[in-house]
Amino acid sequence: MFGDISRRRRIVAERTGSQVRSGRHQIATVHVSRPGETSAEVAARVSTGARSRAIAARLEFHRDRWLCTALHFG
Repeated sequence: MFGDISRRRRIVAERTGSQVRSGRHQIATVHVSRPGETSAEVAARVSTGARSRAIAARLEFHRDRWLCTALHFG
């Protein structure tokens, strides 16, 4: 999954003409909701210096493991 996130980060930078910044990312906040026994929704704010971004994910428990079924960067 980390490789996919890095690839998407480069693609966004190429399309917008911005530079890919390398810096230390820190998770600032995390919120977890359990709409059902086999699902979880996670929202997090990740900061890099003065910038913050939101990440949302939906996880579903399937065959004895959690699978990320949706991932959104805001």
